[in-house]
Amino acid sequence: MRDATLFYTEIEKILKLSARDWDGHLPSSDSWHKDLLIQMSKVTLTRPAMISETLVETLSEFLAFRHLFRGASIALMRWEKLFPLLAKVNQTYDEAKREIEVFVTFIEESTGRPA
Repeated sequence: MRDATLFYTEIEKILKLSARDWDGHLPSSDSWHKDLLIQMSKVTLTRPAMISETLVETLSEFLAFRHLFRGASIALMRWEKLFPLLAKVNQTYDEAKREIEVFVTFIEESTGRPA
């Protein structure tokens, strides 16, 4: 289960760096994690959407799990509720990788240099 939280955390790091570099700001509200997902799913004047709204929905589930995992005892978690999310890790990873690679191509084409 720890891998699921690390998985989300690493994607979030990529989104934070991109938001800072391309948008010039990060969300600062109490719900900044969710706001970051939404921000990076929107087209701006300087960049295309980095992730799809569908991926935002899925990543939001991992975000909720991360908050639960960090705040609760592992003994309180029920396998029947966690299994469906953990079963999505590989598929979500593949989709996130594909969408981020498209964004990397945008960076390379717009800057004329490797990302």
